[in-house]
Amino acid sequence: MAITRTVVVAGAGIGGLTASLALAAKGFRVVILEKAPRLEEVGAGLQLSPNASSILVGLGLEPRLAP
Repeated sequence: MAITRTVVVAGAGIGGLTASLALAAKGFRVVILEKAPRLEEVGAGLQLSPNASSILVGLGLEPRLAP
């Protein structure tokens, strides 16, 4: 019987969601806990450093990065 590895991530912000994608890609079962009742746009911009952009590209999200 295979052991399922579960990770709990606190927060569905950019960091929590990115960590969740990376962990899921490595085979972890991921549970995300978020106190907000739903995720929605707040009208604010998001600036990412080149290192952060590289991580998102590595996760296959490059097509979704363009405005």
